[in-house]
Amino acid sequence: MAKDLSPILLSELRRFIVRNLGLEFPKSRQADLERRLQLAADELGFPNVNACMQSLISSSWTPHQVEILAGSLTVGETYFFRDRAAFDVFEKRLLPEIISARAAGSRRLRIWSAGCCTGEEPYTLAILTSEHLPDLPRWSVTIRGTDLNPRFLARCRRGIYRDWSFRGVSNELRDSYFKKLPDGEYEIRRHIKRMVTFSYLNLVENNYPSPLNNTGSMDIIFCRNVLMYFQQEQLQAAARRIASCLQTGGWLVVGAGEGATLPLDGLTPISIDGRVFYRKEPLFSPPPARKPREQPLPPPPPVKKTENIDAEDCTRRAHEFADQGQLEEALHWTDKALRVSRFNAELYQLKATILQEQGRIQEAYVALRTAVAIDSKAVMAHFAIGCLGLHRASMAIEARNSMHIVLELLEDHAEDEILVDAEGLTAGRLRDVVLSMLGEEDTL
Repeated sequence: MAKDLSPILLSELRRFIVRNLGLEFPKSRQADLERRLQLAADELGFPNVNACMQSLISSSWTPHQVEILAGSLTVGETYFFRDRAAFDVFEKRLLPEIISARAAGSRRLRIWSAGCCTGEEPYTLAILTSEHLPDLPRWSVTIRGTDLNPRFLARCRRGIYRDWSFRGVSNELRDSYFKKLPDGEYEIRRHIKRMVTFSYLNLVENNYPSPLNNTGSMDIIFCRNVLMYFQQEQLQAAARRIASCLQTGGWLVVGAGEGATLPLDGLTPISIDGRVFYRKEPLFSPPPARKPREQPLPPPPPVKKTENIDAEDCTRRAHEFADQGQLEEALHWTDKALRVSRFNAELYQLKATILQEQGRIQEAYVALRTAVAIDSKAVMAHFAIGCLGLHRASMAIEARNSMHIVLELLEDHAEDEILVDAEGLTAGRLRDVVLSMLGEEDTL
């Protein structure tokens, strides 16, 4: 095949793949790249690989076409409890620490498996979480798995695996959490499957952290043996975005030895049982405690009856604190802005996002209903209402109706138009997302 391929097209295509997927295929992997391009060309209906490459380079591909290319270029190799040492630290140190801190308060836990492949990693996290939370129904638990390979995501959602996926698991654990099927495969039990949601996310794109893909304010992020395949510039940008998805005190788990190649700004390396994990520390250290004074402090100045509030400045502060995972501060500044800007739909959407990340779902819903009452064409507010209804039987009908409203509103937008407050999302991409949600059996 190699003699028939245009070296100029191959060189251009490598740059296209780095720019859009972050994946690097040096000349030493050219034969592998050619095989995978043939798979993509066949699935996309091109007569040959050269025609496929020419189309990629010279025309604007749809997200669906790029996802098919990603599916052809990525290979999954994983199994349950792979790298047991990392999961032991998660089970014995990271998870108990967060549970202890939240048990008397928000009872909120957020975990993200970035580059989840065929789902073994996020389901492993769900199994361990269920074992450590006997009062699981009283907690707001988010476990997300994301990948750029649509074939992998389809397998994740099926939750059916063969013996090869259990080579790191005892038969007792496998039988406890999986149901054996007549053909010898194993299906994850429903109560574990319901704990995990899967969605498409390309780590190269600049669209996270964001409420649209629910990647903000994470307590723990597993991103193991994913970024190591990225071109250096894309690796650095993606690593910084992933770190920004952690809330203060959150943990990043990478592959053994992988941290040495990543720009982990703002994260502190901590050695636990011979492995290095990374924790997000506060941006500023608290001031030292003052020594007690011998004389009593003077009384505080009287509270002014009127307060000069700059809504724009308050909104900016709210976004800054939300990005840092300091949700209470973010909510404080949002409410302060709403005192003088009571009919601002975007502020209510921001408030809803913060409340949702705190696990205060009903309050978030009220804020979103207020937003659409103020602005009936607020596309992203209607979309957020639809998302809140996922996996909630009591809200399923309204969620479906909201998604159909989104589709109707998108008819007034061009495919490539970037939507307001959508973190760079185009109308066409949002339409694809909504149609995918409406078509999934496990959603609305």
